[in-house]
Amino acid sequence: MPETLTEIFRQAAESEIVTAAYAINRGRMPELIPLEGLIDFYFIESAEPEAIQCLIVRLVKERIPKRFGFDPKTEIQVLTPMNRSLLGARNLNQVLQEAL
Repeated sequence: MPETLTEIFRQAAESEIVTAAYAINRGRMPELIPLEGLIDFYFIESAEPEAIQCLIVRLVKERIPKRFGFDPKTEIQVLTPMNRSLLGARNLNQVLQEAL
């Protein structure tokens, strides 16, 4: 049986990432109502893998660094639930390395 994360390690308890993760673990859609100010969880809907890949590259390379001042090579992490496919870890790593 797979293990479930139950302890928060990196985010504050009030983090929107944590709130969304708990909702997903309970089988519910996370709250997607935009909040005021800078938050740490955003949902961007897209259905086509190619469009999603381009969006991830643009977010990591341009939008997140511009909005938050993060270094895209050392301060941004992309998580994907799969290893293979266009949006899998192997391909995204390669595409992001080439873009950065």
